[in-house]
This record gives sequence, C-alpha cells and structure tokens, in this order.
Amino acid sequence: MEATPLNPQYFKKVVQTVAAFAPEGRWQCSPEGIRMRRLDPGYAALCDLTVDKRAFKRYTCLQSVAIDVHLLSLKAVLNFIDDNSLTIKYEGTDTLQLQTVSQEGAKRGDYCLPLCDIDFEEVGIDDYDKTEDASISLPSKEFQRRCNVFKTIGDDCEISAGLEREEIEFSARGDGMAGKTSYRRLTKDTAAEEVSVNVSKSFSATFRNRYLCEIAKAASLTPRVTLKLTERGPLEITFDLVDFGCLRYFLAPATTDDDRAAVPSEPQSPSSRS
Repeated sequence: MEATPLNPQYFKKVVQTVAAFAPEGRWQCSPEGIRMRRLDPGYAALCDLTVDKRAFKRYTCLQSVAIDVHLLSLKAVLNFIDDNSLTIKYEGTDTLQLQTVSQEGAKRGDYCLPLCDIDFEEVGIDDYDKTEDASISLPSKEFQRRCNVFKTIGDDCEISAGLEREEIEFSARGDGMAGKTSYRRLTKDTAAEEVSVNVSKSFSATFRNRYLCEIAKAASLTPRVTLKLTERGPLEITFDLVDFGCLRYFLAPATTDDDRAAVPSEPQSPSSRS
C-alpha cells in the first residue's frame, strides 16, 4: 500500500482528531480507500473513519490489507512535519514508512514507525444506519460550543426530541446549575449556518458530556455535523469530510448512576465505560 494525500496538513488534522479518541487503530486498506473502526477503551463509543481514494494524489493498494497503526506515534511524527508532500508506505513488514519532501525539493525526511498488534473485534453498525427517530444538522462549531458549555454544568447531557413542536433540546444539570438549548428548523442566508431538525417521535436519551466533548473536537475538520438519534440505540454523530471521506461516531446512552459511581469524573480520554 502506498498513499500520498492531496492535502497533507488536513490528513494530519484528521489523524490528530482520531488519535485523541483512541491511541491505536486498524487501517483496513482496499483499492477503494482506507477505513478504520475503533471502539474507545471503555467500549462506550465507536469511531468509524472512511478515507476515500480521491483524498490522495496517488493511491496504490492492489489487494485488501490490515495495518495496525499506533495513532499516537503517527500523530507525534506528523506534528513535526510541515512539508508539502507526504507519502505513506506499507510493504508487508512490521513497520509503516513515511516520506516527506519540501515544496522546493531541497529537504526530504524519512521515518519508520513500528506497527502494533491489536486484539481486533469487528463491530457491526450497519443496522443503525437504517433507523432514525430524530436528527439535527447544525454548524459543527455550534455543536462544539454546546458540548463544552454543558460539560461545565454537569456530567450528563440529555437530548430530547419533541414531535409536537418538532424541536430537539440539549440540557444538563449539576451542582445547583442547569441549562438547556433547543433547536428548531432555521434557514439562514448561508447553508453553513442552517439548522435542520427532523423528528418522527418524542423521546429522550442521556449521554456523557466528556464523550461528547471529545467527539466534538472534530468540528475543526468540517463546517457541519449531523446527529441521528434513536430511542433504543446509540447516538450517531457524522462529520462529512468533503472530498476526503467521512468521520462517524456512535455513542451509547449513559448507564445508571450505580455504574457511573465507579467511573472517574475527568479522565484524560474517553477510557472508561459510559
């Protein structure tokens, strides 16, 4: 497998975002592109990243291959790379090779990263794609702001869908504080600012704010985000990476207070069961 991203800096941002969610990931490389599905260490959320072959200036993968990548190590190397060309190579060994070239061609860098060995278990999510009781599409920065605000109020965020008023409400409570924000369909002059709401039934579900804030960091990758909710399933959060691919997260509803009592309130990453 050999891949040269069209936009190395954007590729770097995607890796940084995903590495904050999970330190390791299995790249499923095929002639169509690269896909990575990874559960967080606490088995509360799933990251599903698809990188289309159109995201690369040059992409060669003659047959499907799985590459277990240490994302934190890859992120560390990419943080020091500011060159205009980046090529990633895998030749069937236990290493991943990176090659960088400056715009003038005067500087070249070669890096070799050891691969890891992931105890991988395929997670099926296709059934969730077919069920949707409510959805909201809004600016990704607005979604990130709401998540950060509600995290300062309490541990949990309740998302409620109201059929009668066709609105979706986010709310949080904790330590004498409370806050809520509701959204209805709003059309703006620019499509990036529009809020679109669709509700087919009234229900509510609760999710951990720390996971939502971690996921919302992907707001730097694309101007919009779509949330799909089901009464009995996970919350699907989709960031459409235009001309690159798609980044989706599936977040399980929060468990009971008894389960939460054993979970630290402020882990550095979503590493505890929700």
